[in-house]
Amino acid sequence: MNHRNETPSAVVQHQVPMDPLPTSVRPSLKPLRSIRAVIFDVYGTLLISGSGEVGAAVDPPTVDDPASDTGGGEPQDPVRRALRAVCGVDVSVVSKQDLIETIVRENDAHRGADRPNPEVEILDIWSKILDRSDIRSLCGVSHWDARVVSEVAARYEAIANPTWAMPAAAEVITTLRNRDFRLGIVSNAQVFTIDLVQALAGAALADGPFDLDLCVFSNRFRQSKPGPRLFDVLVHAMEKAGIAPEQAVYVGNDMLNDVWAAGNAGLKTAWYAGDRRSLRDRANDPRCRDKIPDLVVTELTQLLDCLG
Repeated sequence: MNHRNETPSAVVQHQVPMDPLPTSVRPSLKPLRSIRAVIFDVYGTLLISGSGEVGAAVDPPTVDDPASDTGGGEPQDPVRRALRAVCGVDVSVVSKQDLIETIVRENDAHRGADRPNPEVEILDIWSKILDRSDIRSLCGVSHWDARVVSEVAARYEAIANPTWAMPAAAEVITTLRNRDFRLGIVSNAQVFTIDLVQALAGAALADGPFDLDLCVFSNRFRQSKPGPRLFDVLVHAMEKAGIAPEQAVYVGNDMLNDVWAAGNAGLKTAWYAGDRRSLRDRANDPRCRDKIPDLVVTELTQLLDCLG
Protein backbone atom coordinates (compact mmCIF):
# COMPACT_ATOMS: atom_id res chain seq x y z
CA MET A 1 0.00 0.00 0.00
CA ASN A 2 1.34 3.44 -0.96
CA HIS A 3 -0.41 6.14 1.07
CA ARG A 4 0.21 9.86 1.02
CA ASN A 5 1.05 11.93 4.08
CA GLU A 6 -2.29 13.52 4.91
CA THR A 7 -3.46 14.30 8.45
CA PRO A 8 -6.78 15.44 9.90
CA SER A 9 -5.76 18.92 8.69
CA ALA A 10 -6.73 17.65 5.23
CA VAL A 11 -10.07 19.27 5.99
CA VAL A 12 -8.20 22.58 6.00
CA GLN A 13 -5.81 21.80 3.15
CA HIS A 14 -8.71 20.86 0.89
CA GLN A 15 -11.11 23.66 1.75
CA VAL A 16 -13.07 24.87 -1.26
CA PRO A 17 -13.85 28.56 -1.88
CA MET A 18 -17.61 29.00 -1.71
CA ASP A 19 -20.13 31.79 -1.31
CA PRO A 20 -23.34 31.48 0.72
CA LEU A 21 -26.44 30.65 -1.30
CA PRO A 22 -29.11 33.31 -0.73
CA THR A 23 -32.25 32.48 1.24
CA SER A 24 -35.68 34.07 1.30
CA VAL A 25 -35.55 34.63 5.08
CA ARG A 26 -35.76 38.25 6.21
CA PRO A 27 -33.65 39.43 9.15
CA SER A 28 -35.27 40.32 12.46
CA LEU A 29 -32.96 42.55 14.46
CA LYS A 30 -33.10 44.38 17.77
CA PRO A 31 -30.66 45.37 20.50
CA LEU A 32 -29.91 42.64 23.02
CA ARG A 33 -29.05 44.08 26.40
CA SER A 34 -26.84 42.66 29.15
CA ILE A 35 -25.16 40.10 26.90
CA ARG A 36 -21.73 39.03 28.13
CA ALA A 37 -21.04 35.91 26.05
CA VAL A 38 -21.58 34.99 22.41
CA ILE A 39 -21.59 31.27 21.63
CA PHE A 40 -21.40 29.96 18.06
CA ASP A 41 -22.24 26.85 16.14
CA VAL A 42 -19.53 25.89 13.62
CA TYR A 43 -20.92 24.15 10.54
CA GLY A 44 -23.35 26.31 8.59
CA THR A 45 -22.72 29.31 10.87
CA LEU A 46 -19.03 30.19 11.20
CA LEU A 47 -18.25 27.95 8.24
CA ILE A 48 -19.98 27.46 4.94
CA SER A 49 -20.59 23.72 4.90
CA GLY A 50 -21.05 21.95 1.59
CA SER A 51 -23.47 19.46 3.11
CA GLY A 52 -24.69 21.59 6.01
CA GLU A 53 -23.34 19.64 8.98
CA VAL A 54 -20.42 17.50 10.13
CA GLY A 55 -21.10 13.80 9.69
CA ALA A 56 -23.78 14.75 7.19
CA ALA A 57 -23.98 11.19 5.90
CA VAL A 58 -27.02 10.77 8.14
CA ASP A 59 -28.40 14.30 7.68
CA PRO A 60 -29.16 14.81 3.98
CA PRO A 61 -28.11 18.18 2.54
CA THR A 62 -30.74 20.67 1.38
CA VAL A 63 -28.94 21.31 -1.92
CA ASP A 64 -26.96 19.14 -4.32
CA ASP A 65 -24.47 16.82 -2.62
CA PRO A 66 -20.99 18.29 -3.21
CA ALA A 67 -19.44 14.84 -3.07
CA SER A 68 -21.17 13.84 -6.31
CA ASP A 69 -19.37 16.52 -8.33
CA THR A 70 -16.25 14.61 -9.32
CA GLY A 71 -15.44 15.18 -12.95
CA GLY A 72 -12.55 13.58 -14.79
CA GLY A 73 -13.72 9.99 -14.32
CA GLU A 74 -13.17 9.91 -10.55
CA PRO A 75 -15.27 7.37 -8.65
CA GLN A 76 -18.29 9.33 -7.42
CA ASP A 77 -18.70 7.74 -4.00
CA PRO A 78 -16.77 9.87 -1.45
CA VAL A 79 -15.61 6.81 0.50
CA ARG A 80 -14.02 5.34 -2.61
CA ARG A 81 -12.52 8.74 -3.44
CA ALA A 82 -11.01 9.07 0.04
CA LEU A 83 -9.43 5.62 -0.11
CA ARG A 84 -8.09 6.33 -3.56
CA ALA A 85 -6.64 9.68 -2.46
CA VAL A 86 -4.92 8.29 0.65
CA CYS A 87 -4.09 4.71 -0.33
CA GLY A 88 -3.94 4.91 -4.12
CA VAL A 89 -6.46 2.04 -4.44
CA ASP A 90 -9.96 2.11 -5.94
CA VAL A 91 -11.95 -0.06 -3.51
CA SER A 92 -15.45 -0.54 -4.88
CA VAL A 93 -16.69 -2.89 -2.15
CA VAL A 94 -17.27 -0.10 0.37
CA SER A 95 -19.45 2.97 -0.08
CA LYS A 96 -21.00 5.96 1.64
CA GLN A 97 -23.98 3.77 2.42
CA ASP A 98 -21.74 1.46 4.46
CA LEU A 99 -20.61 4.48 6.45
CA ILE A 100 -24.20 5.60 7.01
CA GLU A 101 -25.31 2.16 8.17
CA THR A 102 -22.35 1.81 10.54
CA ILE A 103 -23.05 5.22 12.11
CA VAL A 104 -26.75 4.45 12.50
CA ARG A 105 -26.04 1.08 14.15
CA GLU A 106 -23.53 2.66 16.52
CA ASN A 107 -25.92 5.44 17.50
CA ASP A 108 -28.82 3.02 18.00
CA ALA A 109 -26.66 0.85 20.24
CA HIS A 110 -25.92 3.79 22.56
CA ARG A 111 -29.26 5.58 22.51
CA GLY A 112 -31.14 5.72 25.81
CA ALA A 113 -33.09 7.95 28.17
CA ASP A 114 -29.85 9.48 29.45
CA ARG A 115 -28.42 9.79 25.93
CA PRO A 116 -31.19 10.70 23.48
CA ASN A 117 -28.76 11.96 20.82
CA PRO A 118 -25.57 9.89 20.90
CA GLU A 119 -22.52 10.98 18.93
CA VAL A 120 -20.08 8.59 17.36
CA GLU A 121 -16.31 8.91 17.42
CA ILE A 122 -15.76 8.93 13.69
CA LEU A 123 -12.30 7.34 13.87
CA ASP A 124 -13.86 4.30 15.58
CA ILE A 125 -16.39 4.09 12.76
CA TRP A 126 -13.70 4.20 10.11
CA SER A 127 -11.67 1.58 11.95
CA LYS A 128 -14.64 -0.80 11.84
CA ILE A 129 -15.21 -0.21 8.15
CA LEU A 130 -11.59 -0.48 7.09
CA ASP A 131 -10.96 -3.56 9.22
CA ARG A 132 -13.15 -5.66 6.95
CA SER A 133 -11.00 -8.49 5.59
CA ASP A 134 -12.00 -7.86 1.97
CA ILE A 135 -10.94 -4.21 2.21
CA ARG A 136 -7.64 -5.06 3.90
CA SER A 137 -6.99 -7.65 1.19
CA LEU A 138 -7.72 -5.24 -1.65
CA CYS A 139 -5.47 -2.61 -0.05
CA GLY A 140 -2.72 -5.14 0.65
CA VAL A 141 -2.52 -4.63 4.43
CA SER A 142 -2.90 -7.02 7.36
CA HIS A 143 -3.83 -4.22 9.75
CA TRP A 144 -4.39 -0.49 9.55
CA ASP A 145 -2.09 2.05 11.12
CA ALA A 146 -4.11 4.52 13.22
CA ARG A 147 -2.56 7.41 11.31
CA VAL A 148 -3.89 6.08 8.02
CA VAL A 149 -7.38 5.68 9.51
CA SER A 150 -7.21 9.35 10.53
CA GLU A 151 -6.07 10.33 7.05
CA VAL A 152 -8.92 8.48 5.35
CA ALA A 153 -11.50 9.96 7.74
CA ALA A 154 -10.21 13.50 7.19
CA ARG A 155 -9.99 13.09 3.42
CA TYR A 156 -13.55 11.76 3.31
CA GLU A 157 -14.80 14.74 5.30
CA ALA A 158 -12.97 17.13 2.98
CA ILE A 159 -14.67 15.51 -0.03
CA ALA A 160 -18.15 14.95 1.40
CA ASN A 161 -18.38 18.17 3.37
CA PRO A 162 -16.12 20.87 1.93
CA THR A 163 -15.95 24.03 4.00
CA TRP A 164 -15.03 27.67 3.69
CA ALA A 165 -15.20 30.59 6.09
CA MET A 166 -18.57 32.31 6.23
CA PRO A 167 -18.26 35.90 5.00
CA ALA A 168 -16.96 38.21 7.75
CA ALA A 169 -16.84 35.38 10.30
CA ALA A 170 -13.24 36.08 11.34
CA GLU A 171 -13.87 39.83 11.49
CA VAL A 172 -17.00 39.43 13.60
CA ILE A 173 -15.20 37.14 16.04
CA THR A 174 -12.34 39.61 16.38
CA THR A 175 -14.65 42.59 16.84
CA LEU A 176 -16.74 40.85 19.49
CA ARG A 177 -13.63 39.80 21.37
CA ASN A 178 -12.28 43.34 21.21
CA ARG A 179 -15.56 44.49 22.75
CA ASP A 180 -14.83 42.18 25.70
CA PHE A 181 -17.49 39.58 24.97
CA ARG A 182 -16.60 36.06 26.08
CA LEU A 183 -16.71 33.81 23.02
CA GLY A 184 -17.49 30.10 22.91
CA ILE A 185 -18.58 27.23 20.70
CA VAL A 186 -21.17 24.50 21.06
CA SER A 187 -21.07 22.28 18.01
CA ASN A 188 -21.68 18.83 16.70
CA ALA A 189 -18.10 18.01 15.86
CA GLN A 190 -15.41 15.46 15.16
CA VAL A 191 -11.67 15.37 15.72
CA PHE A 192 -10.93 17.54 12.67
CA THR A 193 -13.41 20.31 13.62
CA ILE A 194 -10.84 22.00 15.85
CA ASP A 195 -8.47 22.26 12.86
CA LEU A 196 -11.13 24.24 11.00
CA VAL A 197 -11.85 26.52 13.97
CA GLN A 198 -8.14 27.21 14.40
CA ALA A 199 -7.76 28.00 10.71
CA LEU A 200 -10.66 30.44 10.92
CA ALA A 201 -9.33 32.11 14.06
CA GLY A 202 -5.76 32.14 12.83
CA ALA A 203 -4.50 30.71 16.11
CA ALA A 204 -4.46 27.55 18.17
CA LEU A 205 -7.69 27.04 20.07
CA ALA A 206 -5.96 27.70 23.39
CA ASP A 207 -4.42 30.94 22.11
CA GLY A 208 -7.25 32.36 20.02
CA PRO A 209 -10.35 34.44 20.68
CA PHE A 210 -12.47 31.62 22.09
CA ASP A 211 -12.65 30.81 25.79
CA LEU A 212 -11.67 27.15 26.11
CA ASP A 213 -14.01 26.70 29.07
CA LEU A 214 -16.91 27.78 26.84
CA CYS A 215 -16.06 25.44 23.94
CA VAL A 216 -18.11 22.24 23.91
CA PHE A 217 -17.69 19.68 21.10
CA SER A 218 -20.02 16.73 20.74
CA ASN A 219 -17.40 14.07 20.01
CA ARG A 220 -15.79 14.70 23.40
CA PHE A 221 -19.03 13.93 25.24
CA ARG A 222 -20.37 11.33 22.77
CA GLN A 223 -23.65 13.24 22.69
CA SER A 224 -24.93 15.67 20.09
CA LYS A 225 -27.40 18.49 19.68
CA PRO A 226 -30.32 18.83 20.06
CA GLY A 227 -29.92 16.69 23.17
CA PRO A 228 -29.43 18.73 26.35
CA ARG A 229 -25.99 17.48 27.40
CA LEU A 230 -23.81 19.96 25.48
CA PHE A 231 -25.76 23.01 26.61
CA ASP A 232 -25.82 21.70 30.19
CA VAL A 233 -22.01 21.60 30.06
CA LEU A 234 -21.90 25.12 28.64
CA VAL A 235 -24.31 26.56 31.22
CA HIS A 236 -22.29 25.00 34.04
CA ALA A 237 -19.08 26.54 32.67
CA MET A 238 -20.75 29.93 32.30
CA GLU A 239 -22.05 29.80 35.84
CA LYS A 240 -18.51 29.17 37.09
CA ALA A 241 -17.49 32.31 35.17
CA GLY A 242 -20.34 34.31 36.69
CA ILE A 243 -22.38 34.42 33.47
CA ALA A 244 -26.11 33.61 33.67
CA PRO A 245 -27.70 31.76 30.72
CA GLU A 246 -29.75 34.82 29.75
CA GLN A 247 -26.52 36.81 29.50
CA ALA A 248 -25.38 34.70 26.57
CA VAL A 249 -26.63 34.53 23.00
CA TYR A 250 -26.23 31.41 20.89
CA VAL A 251 -25.83 31.78 17.12
CA GLY A 252 -26.70 28.84 14.88
CA ASN A 253 -28.32 27.87 11.60
CA ASP A 254 -30.64 25.11 12.81
CA MET A 255 -33.98 25.91 14.45
CA LEU A 256 -33.99 22.58 16.30
CA ASN A 257 -30.34 21.85 17.11
CA ASP A 258 -29.51 25.48 17.82
CA VAL A 259 -32.47 27.74 18.57
CA TRP A 260 -34.69 25.20 20.31
CA ALA A 261 -31.87 23.48 22.21
CA ALA A 262 -30.12 26.68 23.32
CA GLY A 263 -33.42 28.36 24.20
CA ASN A 264 -34.35 25.42 26.40
CA ALA A 265 -31.09 25.94 28.27
CA GLY A 266 -32.05 29.55 28.94
CA LEU A 267 -29.82 31.29 26.40
CA LYS A 268 -30.87 34.07 24.06
CA THR A 269 -30.84 32.84 20.46
CA ALA A 270 -29.89 34.16 17.03
CA TRP A 271 -30.92 32.09 14.03
CA TYR A 272 -28.37 32.44 11.25
CA ALA A 273 -30.30 32.15 7.98
CA GLY A 274 -27.72 33.33 5.50
CA ASP A 275 -26.92 30.18 3.50
CA ARG A 276 -29.44 27.90 1.82
CA ARG A 277 -27.09 24.91 2.05
CA SER A 278 -27.29 24.78 5.82
CA LEU A 279 -30.60 26.50 6.49
CA ARG A 280 -32.69 24.29 8.75
CA ASP A 281 -36.06 25.82 9.61
CA ARG A 282 -37.48 22.50 10.89
CA ALA A 283 -40.95 23.72 9.97
CA ASN A 284 -42.41 20.22 10.33
CA ASP A 285 -40.97 19.59 13.78
CA PRO A 286 -43.55 20.36 16.50
CA ARG A 287 -40.79 21.48 18.87
CA CYS A 288 -39.98 24.38 16.55
CA ARG A 289 -43.42 25.52 15.41
CA ASP A 290 -43.85 28.08 18.17
CA LYS A 291 -40.16 28.76 18.75
CA ILE A 292 -39.20 32.34 17.94
CA PRO A 293 -35.49 33.27 18.07
CA ASP A 294 -34.51 36.56 19.66
CA LEU A 295 -32.73 37.51 16.44
CA VAL A 296 -32.77 36.37 12.84
CA VAL A 297 -29.57 37.31 11.04
CA THR A 298 -28.77 36.78 7.38
CA GLU A 299 -25.25 38.23 7.66
CA LEU A 300 -22.98 37.68 10.63
CA THR A 301 -22.11 41.39 10.71
CA GLN A 302 -25.70 42.09 11.78
CA LEU A 303 -24.76 40.68 15.17
CA LEU A 304 -22.47 43.65 15.75
CA ASP A 305 -25.35 46.09 15.49
CA CYS A 306 -27.43 44.07 17.96
CA LEU A 307 -24.63 43.58 20.48
CA GLY A 308 -23.38 47.10 21.10
